[in-house]
Amino acid sequence: MKILFVAIIMLLTVPCAYCQIANGDVNCDGLRDIDDVVYMITYIFAQGPAPCVPPEPISIIVVSGDGQIGTTGEPLEEPFVVQVLDSSLTPIAGVPVVWSVIEGNGGFIGAETFSDGDGLCFAEYVVGNSLQIEIVGAHEFGQFIPSCEFSVSVPSPTNAMSFSGGRKRITVPDKAEFDFTQGITVEMWVLIEGLVATDNTLIGQEYSGDLAFKIDFRTYRIRAYKWSPYSGAVLSAETPIGVWFHVAFTYDSSGGVLYIDGIPQALCGFNGGIGNSQSPLILGDRISLVEAFEGNMDEVRLWNYARSQQDIQSGMSVELSGTEDGLVLYYRFNQWSGQDVVDMVTGSSTGYLGSSPEVDVNDPEFVHSTAPVSP
Repeated sequence: MKILFVAIIMLLTVPCAYCQIANGDVNCDGLRDIDDVVYMITYIFAQGPAPCVPPEPISIIVVSGDGQIGTTGEPLEEPFVVQVLDSSLTPIAGVPVVWSVIEGNGGFIGAETFSDGDGLCFAEYVVGNSLQIEIVGAHEFGQFIPSCEFSVSVPSPTNAMSFSGGRKRITVPDKAEFDFTQGITVEMWVLIEGLVATDNTLIGQEYSGDLAFKIDFRTYRIRAYKWSPYSGAVLSAETPIGVWFHVAFTYDSSGGVLYIDGIPQALCGFNGGIGNSQSPLILGDRISLVEAFEGNMDEVRLWNYARSQQDIQSGMSVELSGTEDGLVLYYRFNQWSGQDVVDMVTGSSTGYLGSSPEVDVNDPEFVHSTAPVSP
């Protein structure tokens, strides 16, 4: 037992060339196991064969996994596979392999660090969300042989915004384009997950301590407000929980209409215009009251006129370009940078996650969207 123990220590510490490269596979069978211990004991005490020195690796090649098309946040269907070869193109076992992300922000969920008995090494990869191409590299540790690369195509992500728990919100500072003097259309896709307050605000802007406009959810009904100045009213329609639906609210001098999935559900002759608010536009909550929304939203659009039913129906299930007349805010939630949410109308940030431009507890999260919207 003492001899065996000494042999194991020597196996792990003898500074032979192969020990450094193959991490203990002294019999060069591609495995690091008890046979290596026996081999070393025989070498030390019975003048057996010396520990072998493997051929020097000179190349590492792609075997499979290159050129895949990935989905943001999902593992690739096939692993990346490389093979380590010597000068005679013979596979080499036990060579340390380093995997790295060269471009993109994906990550590995399982990556082998040594080539196996066939010289192969495998890595499983989860696709990131920031680029249309992600590149992954593999090279042999400590040597200067050429590395190899894998390219992954990442189609433009289809994301939604998740407002789950706490007072998640998006804050959009007020701007001149939000002065809806002639009319307004607010529309979005919504998936409601539950009730967390009496009122659950989807989107709204406050005016002089009250509301310029708002869409919320209460007791299984979507409600749309045009309140200040002068007088106001509430439109409401029954809506489901746990499935995507489209909601749109239009208002001009002829009155207001609330649409669900492109079908008018309620209408009313409001009085007066929409208040010229100086407050920020808020998605997912209110400023002055706790009205946190619990669920997902996608394809948020604001227009400076009341769109017709035909307009709403023709556009609600397709992405827009952002250059349409009268469109003053358009969030696809597919483009962002840090805390900034990109408005497709301007091509730049017009709002930020949470209550401040810095990371805070009220930041909502980007999630994969299953809303029925086509590019």
